[in-house]
Amino acid sequence: MRIEGLKDGLLSGAFPVKIQPTWCNNNGYAVGIFYGDLFLYIPAMFRILGVPSNTAYKLYLFLINILTVIISYISFKKLSKDKLIGVLGCALYTLSLYRLNNIFIRSAVGEYTAMAFLPLILLGLYCVYSENIGEKEKQRSICFLVIGFTGVLQSHILSFEMIVLFTGIICIIFIKKTFRRCTLFILLKSVFITILINLWFLVPLLDFMGENLVINDNNRAINNVYWIQKAGLNITQLFISTFNKSDMPLGIGWVFVLTLFCVIYKIIIINNIDKEELLCFFLSLLSLLLTLKVFPYDFLCDKMGKYSILITNLQFPWRFLTLASLFLTWLTCVLVKSMSNNRYYLKKVVCFFGILLLSQLVYFEGTVIKNSDLVCVYDTLGYSSFPENGFEYMPTDTEVTKLNKTLSYSNNKILIKAFSQKYNEITVDVENTDSENGFIDVPLIYYKGYKAVDTSLGKEFETGYGKNNVMRVIIPANYLGTINLYFEEQWYWRMAEFISVFTLLIIVSYISFIKCRRIF
Repeated sequence: MRIEGLKDGLLSGAFPVKIQPTWCNNNGYAVGIFYGDLFLYIPAMFRILGVPSNTAYKLYLFLINILTVIISYISFKKLSKDKLIGVLGCALYTLSLYRLNNIFIRSAVGEYTAMAFLPLILLGLYCVYSENIGEKEKQRSICFLVIGFTGVLQSHILSFEMIVLFTGIICIIFIKKTFRRCTLFILLKSVFITILINLWFLVPLLDFMGENLVINDNNRAINNVYWIQKAGLNITQLFISTFNKSDMPLGIGWVFVLTLFCVIYKIIIINNIDKEELLCFFLSLLSLLLTLKVFPYDFLCDKMGKYSILITNLQFPWRFLTLASLFLTWLTCVLVKSMSNNRYYLKKVVCFFGILLLSQLVYFEGTVIKNSDLVCVYDTLGYSSFPENGFEYMPTDTEVTKLNKTLSYSNNKILIKAFSQKYNEITVDVENTDSENGFIDVPLIYYKGYKAVDTSLGKEFETGYGKNNVMRVIIPANYLGTINLYFEEQWYWRMAEFISVFTLLIIVSYISFIKCRRIF
């Protein structure tokens, strides 16, 4: 639906597409404001070219898989300074159980797209804090961090929230290094550039966070306080890799279980573990702890009061398996790297992990093929246009099932002579024979930004929430004319878009200048 919404939004002439027209029986939905969909413009363009929905989706998934392989290989190769371990890290991360779960079971487009960029953030932070990295490489970390955080933000807000949390934890762990002049400059510069590049998305997002929408309803958050902890995992679920229709696998997989046992063995029995292994181990355990029912989400929500919405909007604690997959991959690479002095044993260990990983993959895919149903979707007739659950971006108290394509008006003195709708734009010929103002309710979910303008006089009419939160247009007494209804971005949204594009052009020009200077 998000791909279809972008496709129809582009065909309507909107760019960027903030209110996707196809949703909710063509009543429109503000998913483009709250949910990063930059990369979904790719399959949307495939749809415009006539590619069926399921094929466009598969092409997008293929491209994201390639991107994940490339980024994870480069990141883990640089982290380990070893090509062989880079290949291992790439395989472990790309084929991690939770990522496969997101692709083949949940179809969690935002999450698996965000996962493609997470290794870059890890690499950037490693370059910033490592003592073995030169000054030039530390400056390059700005590039890694900006691309990484931008990619995650433009893919999945909740993944962005989680990685920001863990970035803050890492900064606190290395607090002395964090407040060094060089480190602080790199971090602040990365934050500043990331904000400027993503201002076009952040400004509308923050602007609508003040609107009366379901996602902002604190009463809804409070009612769900005790739900989020119940949605956590039992510790035994972390060791399950089998899929069936009633329960998807939310484990970490055999390879990562083996890694944890090896590290615990090193700590307890051998009593020999270096700082990098200890850091990886801590971050891995913390991210796994956050997935469990035993983590005190209820307590934190009670203490945070109205700000508990920051926690409850995570919905499912097991989303932290995204970061657990990243840190466990890093931990495995660090563990294997400790054997790098003996290349013979290193190759043997890599081969062993590879065989175990492939066995896990075959077992997982086997259960998916055996227990899941085949679904083919060629166009919007193949699925519902309503959100599957949550309705987060709708005005509060909207009765979703009653949203339709009908037009209603205040009384029988309002005469509709012609009506046409193209995506989120409606043209209506209307006459009000009454001596008092009337109104019409049109089939568009009302959001700030919708306008109603007389096509001949250019006069703008008053708009607001109508019955069931659709768009209501006030028709003046004794009015006769044609009204055009459409969504228009706020002027400060456009200003934010200009700043983002201008920032990007400056960065590209600067990089091009540096490369040209090196050539000549």
